[in-house]
Amino acid sequence: MRKIFILFNLIVLILLISSCEDILNPNNETHRTKIKYHAVLKDQEHSVIMPLKVGNEWEYKFTRTGSSEVEYYKTIVRRDTLIDGKKWFIVSDALHLMSGNIFTNTDNGLFVFSTCNCTCLGLRAEYPANFKTYYFMKFKYSPLFVNYYTDNGEFIKSDEITAELDSWIDVEKIKGFPTIFGKKDCYKYHMHFDPITIKNAKASYYLSYDEYYVPDLGLVRQEYFTTNDKGLVNLIATYELIKTNVKI
Repeated sequence: MRKIFILFNLIVLILLISSCEDILNPNNETHRTKIKYHAVLKDQEHSVIMPLKVGNEWEYKFTRTGSSEVEYYKTIVRRDTLIDGKKWFIVSDALHLMSGNIFTNTDNGLFVFSTCNCTCLGLRAEYPANFKTYYFMKFKYSPLFVNYYTDNGEFIKSDEITAELDSWIDVEKIKGFPTIFGKKDCYKYHMHFDPITIKNAKASYYLSYDEYYVPDLGLVRQEYFTTNDKGLVNLIATYELIKTNVKI
C-alpha cells in the first residue's frame, strides 16, 4: 500500500494564502463563513484566544516526521489597521510562511482575512468555544502538486490537480496540556478538509491539522496530518512554541 505524504509548503499554500492589498479592499465576492461575529473586541489582549498587540512575537520549532532537520519560524504582530472603523492586526504568520494575514479577536473568537483565489473572511478559532463542528472556509487552489512515496521509498510526483476544499473544525478542551509555561488548559481545534483524489496515486486522502491554543497566550502547537482512503493517519509535520514575549 502506498503511503501518501503531502509536501508541507503546499498544505500551507492551501490553508491561508494572503494578499494584504486584497484583504484591505475586499469586494462584494468576499466569502464569509457561516459563523459571523457581532463585535470586534476593544480589549485584544485579555480573555482572548490569541492576544494581539503590536510587537507580540511567538517563535516555533518546526519538524517534519522522519527528518532530523529542525527549522525555526516567528509569528509577529506587525501593525494595526482599521477596517470598517474596527481594529485589526497585520501579522507575519510563521505557520503559513506568509505576511499580510490580518487578525482580530471578536465576540465569537479569532477571525482572519485571507485570500486563496478569492478574498475570504473566516473564523480561525472559536472562543468561547461551544464544542461543536463548524464551517471555516471554502478553499480553491490550482494548480496543486502532491508528492508521495511508495513502500520501498521511491519518490513520485503526482500530476497537477485542481483542489476545491471545504474545511470544518471540531473543538475539544484539553486539561493540563504541556507548554513553555507549564501545563495549561487549552483548546484543540481539529480542522479537516473534504477528500481529494490524486490521479497518479490512485487514492483519496484527507488533509487535516490540529491547533492547540491556550487563552491569553495563543497557539502553542500545531500538527499536520494526512489520512488515506484506508483510514491510515500520518503525522507529517509539527510546530511547537518555544519562546514568546507574551506574558501569562
